[in-house]
Amino acid sequence: VSILPGFTMGKIIGKGATVSVDVIKFLMRGRIKKVPRMEMKCVDVHNVAQAHVRSLLVPEAANQRFIIVHKALWMNECN
Repeated sequence: VSILPGFTMGKIIGKGATVSVDVIKFLMRGRIKKVPRMEMKCVDVHNVAQAHVRSLLVPEAANQRFIIVHKALWMNECN
């Protein structure tokens, strides 16, 4: 099973960095001076976790890919 999440938003429980976390850090620290006019396919971290659990419990999920996205937001709406 391959789980392919969009821009993942939600509580961080580990110390490891991710692309989603890095983008927000760059914005907050001023490393990105302007918010780019870019659409993000967003998903809550809980939905990604639920997809992982379901992929283990549903036999038909074997050898499949699942794109996990809740909605599209412009980058300046991701808060």
